[in-house]
Amino acid sequence: MGWLRPNRVDARQEQLDAILAENVLASSKAEATADEIAESVQAEEAALLAAIEDTRLRRLAREKRARERARRDPGLAAVNEVLKLLEGRS
Repeated sequence: MGWLRPNRVDARQEQLDAILAENVLASSKAEATADEIAESVQAEEAALLAAIEDTRLRRLAREKRARERARRDPGLAAVNEVLKLLEGRS
């Protein structure tokens, strides 16, 4: 196992220290980039969830308005039921 000893390496300590410093810097940059990506993904996920919730609330409001109109006009209620069946939302 003599090949593991530092004195068997044909590099000066300064070179090894420089390589180590470069690796530490590259690792730090990679971690910072990973953190930025994670934050970006979380922000996009939050925006997507907000858009989904907004769409759901608008759909519920639209359905509520349709029910109100149907209560006032029985013929419209029948049309709404047919539309629901055609859309597959029975």
